[in-house]
Amino acid sequence: MIPELTFSKTLNEFCNQASLQNYLTKGSVSSYKSYITSLDRANNNQTIDWIKEAISQSPDIQTFLNLIKHSFDSFCAKSPTAIPVQNRNKIKSAFVSFATFIYGYFNAEATFVWGGIINEMQLAQLVAQTAIFATPDTVQKVKNGKLGRKENKGKGNPFASWDCMTSIRDINNRGKTINNIYHDDNTRANQAIKYAIRDGLKWGKNFKLSYFKDFEACHIYDDVKNPKFYTSIMNIVLVPRALAALTDHNEYVKNVLKYRAWELFGFTGNQSVVQMPKNYSNIKWR
Repeated sequence: MIPELTFSKTLNEFCNQASLQNYLTKGSVSSYKSYITSLDRANNNQTIDWIKEAISQSPDIQTFLNLIKHSFDSFCAKSPTAIPVQNRNKIKSAFVSFATFIYGYFNAEATFVWGGIINEMQLAQLVAQTAIFATPDTVQKVKNGKLGRKENKGKGNPFASWDCMTSIRDINNRGKTINNIYHDDNTRANQAIKYAIRDGLKWGKNFKLSYFKDFEACHIYDDVKNPKFYTSIMNIVLVPRALAALTDHNEYVKNVLKYRAWELFGFTGNQSVVQMPKNYSNIKWR
């Protein structure tokens, strides 16, 4: 049954299900309940309204997650003292999980995301067997300015940014150029990785991007408002759409992809060192 979407009843249902499905430990359930309650108190009981609004605007789980995170970040920006800085990441994580639980009643993919029904090793293996990266040779061409959008031709950059660091993802301002930075809705990142993969295939211009069916461009390091990383083809991988949202939400899988990007390109994103995830040696890559 879909729980009545009032804050207290839905939060209790979330905690019950999280405990029953072993999604959270007993101690974590208590912490999540405390974090979510403190958020609702801080935002004048707007938490459920934020979630309903995101549901009404979301055709898919990725859009929903982006809107939910934006709601939280915007609130913190407008009310910087409402939530202690040291607790923000924990409260945000609890809020995203709570919101995804609710969205799972309306979107089947969200059910897998929040509940961890597929264990992390199984999911990592599925991603490894289906993900498509650019080749190291193609990455070098982009770094040297021999490949990419016109902005990158003849310039080059150490981040292999397809458009030489001139765009970011910002769905609220998509289509606008602000301070010489184009605000995008993931279109440029999607094109970048597909064109880069085409280069590795050596198929030439006869290859159409439409040949890629049901693949989603996923960022390995979710720093999409940093122009260094938004169209970096070392930071983007094609993943089947059915797995994309699960991949984005699962910390273990994200760490597996980060390590793979280091193996292929020596890329560490916004980290100085990338640690090998547990059981990584058992993962078989495509």
